[in-house]
Amino acid sequence: MPGEGIIPVSGDTIRMSAFNNGSFVLDDMTAADPVHRFRILETSTQYSASQIQTILADSELKPPLSVSANSAGNGYFADFNYVRETGENYLYLIWDLRNVNRPADFSVVSPVSSFDDNLNTVCCTTGSTQLYIDADDPLKVKGVFTDRDLANIANDGLYSRGNGVAYHINSGALSEIVDCPVCATACATSASTPFVPAQVFSNQELYRFPVELGSGTGAVTIRIKPNVDLSGALANTEHAGMLLASLGTSTFNSYTSSVIGFVEKFWSHSGKIAPLPSSGSASVPFTVIDYNGSSYTNDGVQNVSIDTSEVTAATNVAEYVMIVPKTSASPSRLLLNFFCVKANLFEITASCAAALPSFTAFYNASSSVTACAGTPGITLHHSTFSGGSGGTPALHDIIFTNSNGSTRASAGFYKVGTDVLTVDSNGVVTNKASC
Repeated sequence: MPGEGIIPVSGDTIRMSAFNNGSFVLDDMTAADPVHRFRILETSTQYSASQIQTILADSELKPPLSVSANSAGNGYFADFNYVRETGENYLYLIWDLRNVNRPADFSVVSPVSSFDDNLNTVCCTTGSTQLYIDADDPLKVKGVFTDRDLANIANDGLYSRGNGVAYHINSGALSEIVDCPVCATACATSASTPFVPAQVFSNQELYRFPVELGSGTGAVTIRIKPNVDLSGALANTEHAGMLLASLGTSTFNSYTSSVIGFVEKFWSHSGKIAPLPSSGSASVPFTVIDYNGSSYTNDGVQNVSIDTSEVTAATNVAEYVMIVPKTSASPSRLLLNFFCVKANLFEITASCAAALPSFTAFYNASSSVTACAGTPGITLHHSTFSGGSGGTPALHDIIFTNSNGSTRASAGFYKVGTDVLTVDSNGVVTNKASC
């Protein structure tokens, strides 16, 4: 409420009042730092109604001498001692009834370096930073501020209270309110320990498992046991599926089977199990199920077009191993998409990034005899199945030229100790024999 002229007179006491009205209930205005406040501004500037934010941000705003609750308990009075300064011909009485929320549970990432990784961090980390927002409804927030008067917006970055949304402050303003992703499960420090409690509720389900890998680099070993019994042992009953892994912009959908070696996309036990197509192609609906680290949530249906050429028939139950190279600290969030066509139970493990086990070999592209005659001197690396021995590559292991698994070894023959390995164009050991 603006005022001007000789009223009130310097030295007068100004009393302001506010009362509850219907569904609007005032915060305790007698508190040391109340949400709802009385203020006055004496100034030489005449403001218009559209300049309310300028008024609220003025450093000369004055608090009352005292605030008291009325006897009925439904309102408050504030008293100001008014002293007119020379030239200050305008007086503004301000009822600041904005619903300023001041949570002390913000998680903050500032500045943003990798949006997806930082979004996962800010949404899934318990915060303790106090900041100010201008609404109780998280979707109606207009900004995140560092002060009670909502005059100073927070630094560029991502901010979340862990309530399903994050606020992206960019170039000094709220850029967008972003839905938080499903929080990731930490990678397994032991490659033999399943990191998710696996259960198949029906069939034709797409399980999405986000995995937080941290800043470490190396090879991420993903082990899939697509069909197990209650003890965790592989079960030789009908099953089929595919694992698709993504890290940043890179995707991976090939692995090695402990029974048949290289497999890309879908595997299928005992022929091509319906609804996988035995010829041509088919659109297969998968119920989407998200895992958040402790429970599963249904998230609709996704139809997937599958060609029969994308399905590998396997006659026996097998463990599948996928290697995902993590060559830098960021991105760190791995997403595993397990398309379970059919199974009883399954187990999936994603290890934290680490160097693959190494061994020395002698290589020849075309002759096992020539390879056996050589002296091992080049260092290579290999994947392992559960129970495998590091440093001793076995049948169907994948051979790499580096420890993070980003480059597969060339096809040919490799002498390792007194054995010779036959490696195909996918870097997979297809035969192991004595020299």
